[in-house]
Amino acid sequence: MAAEPRDRRADEIVGASGPPWRIWIAVLATVGLLLGYLVAHRKTAAEPVATRTVPPAGAPARGSGSGPWIGLGPPGLRLLVGGPSPRLVDAATGASTGLDVPAAGAGAAAWLIPTGRGAVALVTPVGPGKPAGRRQAYLVRPGSTPVWLGAADGGIATRHGGVITVVRTPTGNVLCGFGADRTQLWRRRVAAGTEPRADTRYGLLVQVAAAPATGEFGALRLVDPVTGKLRREVSRQARALLASRADEVAWGEAGPCPPHCAVRVTDLATGVTRTVGAGFRRTPAAGAFSPDGRWLALTFEAGVPADSADRYPDGQVGVVDLDSGVASMLRGYSAGLYPPAWVDWSPDGHLVIMLASLLGRERLRVAVSRHTGWTDGFTILPWYFLATQSLTVAP
Repeated sequence: MAAEPRDRRADEIVGASGPPWRIWIAVLATVGLLLGYLVAHRKTAAEPVATRTVPPAGAPARGSGSGPWIGLGPPGLRLLVGGPSPRLVDAATGASTGLDVPAAGAGAAAWLIPTGRGAVALVTPVGPGKPAGRRQAYLVRPGSTPVWLGAADGGIATRHGGVITVVRTPTGNVLCGFGADRTQLWRRRVAAGTEPRADTRYGLLVQVAAAPATGEFGALRLVDPVTGKLRREVSRQARALLASRADEVAWGEAGPCPPHCAVRVTDLATGVTRTVGAGFRRTPAAGAFSPDGRWLALTFEAGVPADSADRYPDGQVGVVDLDSGVASMLRGYSAGLYPPAWVDWSPDGHLVIMLASLLGRERLRVAVSRHTGWTDGFTILPWYFLATQSLTVAP
């Protein structure tokens, strides 16, 4: 078969033949065309964009979004997450362990109270076509069968791993003390409006509500837990108990704020009360002592800015150095999108701040100080905690 005749112009273009200068012109033209194509069709490299969104639940990530660092927490920090699916979360690894709470589920969220090596779960059973029953209390521990403690409207943890529950009735309340092994140690009836607030080394701290018509706050009293005998009256009127430890308590003074915004700290052994945070201009709402007792962390009720467009212009947490009495304000969590709801401490002294969305507890975040003691930076854990009933640090 005879070969097809070659087109000389084609030879010159591809460099099969022809003068050398034409070859170089062809090469340069080809390179230029190739570069032009690549420039015209290049893909833009992904650039980090500051955003106010955060990773979805269960998607750990490290990085910065809207300023705060996002990552995992320090070793040993565990969180008890109450809700329809109560669980224990290891903040350092992200591992989540479900807790077996009877009746918990859709429409029946569990409230968890950390105590000892587990928690007390408070849950109101519901069923198809049935009205909600009385709230029930269960002692739950990972990997163990839950133990029913009876009906309970609320409760507090005891210093020795047990719990004190309260059942409220119009004619009076019933307090029950349980040991760490679920044994009922005592039971007694108290006046209506009497609530257990803290179990201390020097007795049970209760708050007795004043008559609603008086508009006054209730008294804080230290009593014998079994007999109810009065040991000390801490305050005739207190807005609320903010924090407690074995030998001291912090409480908010009664009266409008301002000017009555200060926090009182009472030594339960001596009854001596001192004032801290006299310069506060918002009402303290919740608090927690650091494990070593040096720091008192506080959150404050939100104020309404002048334009009333946003109830949370800037979340606030106050930290009081109890050695010096100096109070400092920490501000600006996620540009105010997640204002502080309440505070706690890890067992080794990291400040833990629970951040609530503007919609309430439907969406919670947790910020953890990067160092123990004084706070010079925070890491926000990389999860949403959705449909959350309670969120606390496990002992």
